[in-house]
Amino acid sequence: MRTRRFERILAVIVPGAILSFAMLAGCGPSPNTIRQRAAATNFLLVTLDTTRPDALGCYGGKRVETPNLDRLARSGVRFDCAVSAVPLTLPSHATILTGSYPICHGVRNNGTFRLSDKIPTLAERLKAKGFSTGAVVGAFVLDASFGLVRGFDEYDDRMPSREMGRRAFKAERRAEEVTASALAFLQRQSEDRPFMLWVHYYDPHSPYAPPSPYAERFAGDPRRAYDGEVAYMDSEVGRLVDAASRRRRPTITLVLADHGEAFGERGETNHGMLLYDTTTRVPMILHAPGIAKAGTSVASMVRTVDVVPTLAEIYDFPVGPEVQGRSLWPLVLGETEPEPREAYLETYAPELEFGWSPLRAIRTTASKLIDAPDGEFFDFASDPREERNAIAVRAADAAAARARLDALVARDTCADGREVRPAAADEETRRRLEALGYAQGAPAASTTNGERPKLEDPKKKVEVFAKFSYGNGLILAGKAAEAASVFESLAATEATNVKVLDSLAEAYSDANRLDDAERTLKKAIAIRPAYVDAITDLGLVQFRAKKFEDANETYAKALEFDPRSGAALFGRARSLEQLGRNDDALAAYRKAVDAAPANVDGRLAYATFLSSRMNRKDDAQAELLAILKKDSGFYPAAFDLGMVRVSTGDWQGAAEALEIARRSVPRDPRTYLPLAAAYEHTNQMDRARDVLLQAVEIDGKNPAVLCHLGAVLAPRERGKDAAFGYFSRAIQANPDAVESFRGSLDEWPNSIAVRITLAQALSAAGRNEDAAKEFAIVVGKEPKNFQAREYLGVVQSNLKRYADAESTLRHVLEEAPNRASTLNELAWMLVTADDPSVRKPAAAVELAERAVSLQPNDAGFLDTLSRAYESVGSFDKALDAMQRASKLAPKDAEMKKRVADLEARRKSSR
Repeated sequence: MRTRRFERILAVIVPGAILSFAMLAGCGPSPNTIRQRAAATNFLLVTLDTTRPDALGCYGGKRVETPNLDRLARSGVRFDCAVSAVPLTLPSHATILTGSYPICHGVRNNGTFRLSDKIPTLAERLKAKGFSTGAVVGAFVLDASFGLVRGFDEYDDRMPSREMGRRAFKAERRAEEVTASALAFLQRQSEDRPFMLWVHYYDPHSPYAPPSPYAERFAGDPRRAYDGEVAYMDSEVGRLVDAASRRRRPTITLVLADHGEAFGERGETNHGMLLYDTTTRVPMILHAPGIAKAGTSVASMVRTVDVVPTLAEIYDFPVGPEVQGRSLWPLVLGETEPEPREAYLETYAPELEFGWSPLRAIRTTASKLIDAPDGEFFDFASDPREERNAIAVRAADAAAARARLDALVARDTCADGREVRPAAADEETRRRLEALGYAQGAPAASTTNGERPKLEDPKKKVEVFAKFSYGNGLILAGKAAEAASVFESLAATEATNVKVLDSLAEAYSDANRLDDAERTLKKAIAIRPAYVDAITDLGLVQFRAKKFEDANETYAKALEFDPRSGAALFGRARSLEQLGRNDDALAAYRKAVDAAPANVDGRLAYATFLSSRMNRKDDAQAELLAILKKDSGFYPAAFDLGMVRVSTGDWQGAAEALEIARRSVPRDPRTYLPLAAAYEHTNQMDRARDVLLQAVEIDGKNPAVLCHLGAVLAPRERGKDAAFGYFSRAIQANPDAVESFRGSLDEWPNSIAVRITLAQALSAAGRNEDAAKEFAIVVGKEPKNFQAREYLGVVQSNLKRYADAESTLRHVLEEAPNRASTLNELAWMLVTADDPSVRKPAAAVELAERAVSLQPNDAGFLDTLSRAYESVGSFDKALDAMQRASKLAPKDAEMKKRVADLEARRKSSR
């Protein structure tokens, strides 16, 4: 069979393809020759989270924008009826990467299961064939701790900084960040060695919030927003595939989704609870230039469990009985299979999360049986949308399907998937899961005679689940108060549902209703005493409420049930730290790092503890460098490392670390002040200035940034006026900012420029007496500092000490008769002083005319000249000067008003 199949492959080779298979067609090469050629290809696996087939144009989607995936389908193979084994991210990906059903690989739900080390992964198989292997995932649900990391040389599961607790599970990152990491992996690969790269995009998962411009193009109901997420994801898939296509070695690309999404069909929203096609059918596209004929479509049902055996055939690696799929090549080549494929489907989330019945199903191209408390049978020929349950009228067919389902489960169940529990769990884990009611699929409670109660059918709970999903969406959207209201109404009818109570507590916590959150979590724990998620969440709530002793006890209780819980271990260490029990905290932190080295936030807290509490700066740096070794651009670690080095006086090292932080998160203003300080201390003033100017662009009202920029510019001759401007803006943003700048004077006590800038700031703050004293100090030290004398004259005028002001300003003009700014300031005082005896209109006209002749395009000077002309009754000249000023400053409303007033006065004077 294999020989004939690979001979068929030769007939569909694209002429001129890089692999040049067509040149061999007449020679009748052996299968081994073909495999050698195929083995020279790279393999790119792209998984699309939560993507329905009808969200893509190539599957008939309307009003969608997926040109890149559509192009891939046109030039490759489209599988029209691909089915996922489970509508949940982690179990589905475990199936894709192992070729095993959940009943074999043992991963039955998100978050609480880990892939058994006994089940080989695709990455392990290809690495053994000489491939370089890499993975980039878009959500914490696929974190390395859940076991899919095996076989990958690089596994990028970096997520934004997250709380230690259940919230960590919800961390995700945008498609553009995922693509950037994937492209970086490609750039690191040598052309001399094939690579396998798995890239996972999470964007279409709820809540649906596409970035601009997709948000604007797909505005409307949630389905439109979802399509916008898919469109955005498609654009990033295009970038990735184009980059892979530019490699010298050709690339085989497989794109498929882990599961679909429901938008109210049969009452379901989101996914995970039911097994209808809305959440279990997925798009699948194979692009294999020179191997698979472009434009091929396969109508027969295929399965995600078929991925590994398909690749085993082309890359020639062995598979064992744990691989339960079949190669897709017969269908790709148009061959008739000896027997139709049957797909096993399951979801245990209803039981594991809500205490409802789990679901199993068996599906063929023609029909589906769902094994549930109220079973269902669907005939796709007459009911493609699964709207009519035919189990009563097709009883014999349904019975036969159920028998095949039981036989499939009996035949394909492996030791690791026999019990619904984490793979490779030890006795302690089993004991804890039994307490949770999960061992061997048991419900959370039992009847009085010890028999398992009949669990509720999840399809009767779709409204509860829809409301639950909606509430969680509100939490993720930052609408905690609204979410709390939703979960309160749910808790009224689902009073013993610990999942509902846990989410209600999360909403309370986000709304800063910590007492309510604590009360609700205690209620959930009373119902299910070994519910570790609720226990660790309670510890976090108590920690936030500064009940550190309670938090410590709560985390200790969680560790009784799960001794390796990173959230509990790090939470307890942080609690001990806050209690001042530093030696105990140190031991707890070390234990936490050993047990959960991937818990980045916990390790960041440990580094802070080492630096601030234990004064072990070197150890803190070592911990931060260990984090950065895995992720060289991780902002929190780079920022913290920079700050530790600042505290040790290592300004050059601080600059290097803080630059990494700035490049990683360029719009976080917190980085800029310490980075600028590091550059100042290493005498890199131009860099300090540039850093602070960027900070002003990001946050133009941050007094600290404005003050510091003024301090950097003040010592520079050309920066003095700019320094005053920035510091004046700081005073406007926060009048107390002047005290921050006085600290700069403490640092540079002999700096005349800094003292001038401080005096300017004092004047801007209305503290003219203080400003006059500072300017007088400068003039006393530097009698020929005309800038300081001019500023002193202005401050004296503000204080209505007009005689002193005129004397000061005329002293400047004796030494610098063509100093335009001084001419203007003196003219302004002589024409606007509120003391009539001070006003000298004719002298003001002369001074203002000289100033404008020196700087004819200064709107402020023209304004002074206009007022001077007006004071001597020359309204035509006053209006002309004011009109010129208004043109130079078209947005100045006051100048426009003066133009109108002068026009009116000119008319009345005639």
